[in-house]
Amino acid sequence: MNVLLDTSVIIEQLKGSEDVNRFITTNESNNISVLSIYETLVGIKDKAKRIRVKQFFESFPLLEFSAMDAVKAAEIHEILALKGSVINTMDVLLAAQASDRGLTVLTKDKDFIKIRDIAGINSVIIS
Repeated sequence: MNVLLDTSVIIEQLKGSEDVNRFITTNESNNISVLSIYETLVGIKDKAKRIRVKQFFESFPLLEFSAMDAVKAAEIHEILALKGSVINTMDVLLAAQASDRGLTVLTKDKDFIKIRDIAGINSVIIS
């Protein structure tokens, strides 16, 4: 399975979660969005930990956010808004990236249940 790791899964992996590690090691390809780098690093104040986390990111293919992703994200957001669903903007942006690249989102975030049909993506929710 070709996967886009959501920030929630990245954080659990950094904490040493065996459940997350089991999912990650069985995938054909694990990708990380540059948006998740931001979302993860913004919460880390310790300099040494920030360095370790940056090194962690270097071991994965990194996905840049494109103009095509932005257009897809706007479309997803519009449909969600019409349905009255309020979803975290970062989740919408990641869903757009996954959609444009045919990736499955691996996440702990149940918001992807609402997003996946609209975005045309598969998602695996780890509890």
